[in-house]
Amino acid sequence: PSITSTAEEPELHHNRTAASPFGRDDADLIIRTADHVDFHVHRLILEMASSVFQDMFTLPQPPSTPDGAAESKPRVDVAEDSTTIAALLHIIYPFDDDTGTPSLDALRRVLDAARKYDVPKVARAMRRELVRPAFLEHEPLRVFATACLFRMEEEAKIAAERAVVKDCVEPVSRDRCPELEEMCAGSYHRLLQLYRTRKVTTNAGVSTVEVDFKGIDTFCQQDNLPATAPPRQDDPQQVQLDTEHAFTASSDSKRRAPDLILKTRDGGSFHVHEVVIDLAMPDLLSRLEREPTDPDAKDACDYALTTLPAYRMEEDTTTVKWLLQLCYPDQPPVLPDGLSPEQSLAVLGAALKYNSKRAEGTLRSQWAQRMKPKPLLFYFFAVTRGWKDEALLCARELVATAQSIAAIEWFYIPQMENVQNHTYLDLLTYTRGCVAAATLSFDIRGLPGSPCAGWQCAARYPDRVWSGGIPPWLQSTFLTSTGEALRQRPYGATISSSATTLLAVVAADEENCSAEAAYRTSKAGRIYQATPERVCLSSVSHRIEWANAFLMKYAEVVDSAVAVVRMGLLLVTARLIMSL
Repeated sequence: PSITSTAEEPELHHNRTAASPFGRDDADLIIRTADHVDFHVHRLILEMASSVFQDMFTLPQPPSTPDGAAESKPRVDVAEDSTTIAALLHIIYPFDDDTGTPSLDALRRVLDAARKYDVPKVARAMRRELVRPAFLEHEPLRVFATACLFRMEEEAKIAAERAVVKDCVEPVSRDRCPELEEMCAGSYHRLLQLYRTRKVTTNAGVSTVEVDFKGIDTFCQQDNLPATAPPRQDDPQQVQLDTEHAFTASSDSKRRAPDLILKTRDGGSFHVHEVVIDLAMPDLLSRLEREPTDPDAKDACDYALTTLPAYRMEEDTTTVKWLLQLCYPDQPPVLPDGLSPEQSLAVLGAALKYNSKRAEGTLRSQWAQRMKPKPLLFYFFAVTRGWKDEALLCARELVATAQSIAAIEWFYIPQMENVQNHTYLDLLTYTRGCVAAATLSFDIRGLPGSPCAGWQCAARYPDRVWSGGIPPWLQSTFLTSTGEALRQRPYGATISSSATTLLAVVAADEENCSAEAAYRTSKAGRIYQATPERVCLSSVSHRIEWANAFLMKYAEVVDSAVAVVRMGLLLVTARLIMSL
């Protein structure tokens, strides 16, 4: 906000004066809100409460008239609405007018204003308001998210325990809890870990819920690592040896002499050509500060080198080395297979930072291969840059390689402290969407059909099995356990792991046999009817053929259903997914 005079510009809107006590004649400043309400306030009180207002009032003030008329008072236009400013001022002013905060929405706006204008008194008051019993009882998850956003650890712990006790750590509707989307993913991950300690005991008909905070130091955002983990530090001398023929002062005589030096944060130096850098990384030099030349150069050679423009980069030597290799036209545009995932992302991050389309394109074309060792790390890199296809590849890799869907919620990397939670919620929703797609319904067609002539056999081995038409024996012996397995690992290979069970069942199946009379011939040549015998109408090989076809097609159906699940696109309702 800036101070203007009320006489400097015509009024374009009808402005209202705030209610008492913010309409006093002895006020010497007007705060005008976004909804055109004027609060007549006293500079001294604002200066004492807010360092932001204190600094603002040290600036030259617009002139005022001697009589102190209202129209001549300086005015501060703010972006907040009148309800927010009224709550802020009621806490700042030295009188007891504790009206309370009517909703978490209003509390959030006041907290934002307190942080913006640096008003510690208001922040302390809002901390107390946040953990009011009414808020904790009805919206503990939102209280937790708000506390985490504003680094209120004590309040976050109180709300976390309440959310776990009430069994509401999953958002029924993400739209109703915007703070949950904005908080860091690491905070929500720790809430899920607390939820896994939840134990319910019943004694004399009374249920008690216990939680265990062991292993959870803090819920609020932890200052661990930047968005991309710093790569392993290499020995600059070794890197220099590796690159001496391409990016050193003693370049090949057939190549034009370098006219620019790039220095890395760990002491490496690369002698490069400005024309190549401008073409390959057009944003590099504009983002860097040129270093002063060395006035103590002793000979002509040293002088020539030390007078070259030199720029200091934030990246380490290894990152710059591979970035230059991807940019120079006479270097192979490839990175070694042994490059760590963190280093690959460091090079890609530098390529994006300096607008190197060639390096970016090369690395993104190798995404499917390079993300496999650490798909979660690559996932967060992709989603923070809006790369939906790359993020989906990482999410699929997580589902395919994790021991179980539940295990994914245990995965943690420090980069989760630097990304908003909506990216983490999208991942968790995707994994549960895969479970829903794999288990909710199926339709398996084109089976070999009945391997026998009797109707009883045809009913046991149909040519189509779907969710509404499952032979009871198949449901009880195979599909029930397979459904549970698919909830843990929702992809076709899970079906194959249960193949032995089904094949053993159909091989031993005798329910499709019928009782038929057997006729015997006596030694005297007389024909008589013996005791009826059970005659199987299908062979074991036919039943095995049917079972193999069923397993193969079931796996195909599951993989096809999971393949259409997308990030942010649910195939079933949110309530159903959250119940899985």
